[in-house]
Amino acid sequence: MPEGVIFSYLAGGQIDCLGNVLFKSWLTGPGVTTANDWAIFYGQPGSIRKLIQEGDPAPCMPAGVIVSSLYYAGERLSETAPGCVSDDEPGWISLTIDISGPGVTPGFNDRIFYAGPPDDLQPVLRGGD
Repeated sequence: MPEGVIFSYLAGGQIDCLGNVLFKSWLTGPGVTTANDWAIFYGQPGSIRKLIQEGDPAPCMPAGVIVSSLYYAGERLSETAPGCVSDDEPGWISLTIDISGPGVTPGFNDRIFYAGPPDDLQPVLRGGD
């Protein structure tokens, strides 16, 4: 994160079989506004990385379409232990976001459900589909 930006509030923490954590956080600090103050993070303790943040380009959407709000984020855990995919790979991430920008109509096609591996989230369903 940029220098001076901090986690102000943490929500919805989950952990997978490998110890990867997934959580949503409200951010404060230099450069943080109401347009980019929520983000979802994932990874091992000590090497957490941002997956997506308000104001980012929306994954798999046309240029100019951005993430305007972040909602639920979850992780499919493991199948070798109850809920684990395997004991050597992380589970899939799912999340719901609102988008804004060209071709987006508020209240009609502005919400998308994504799922997939943390580095390859894909749209599953979009409002208006």
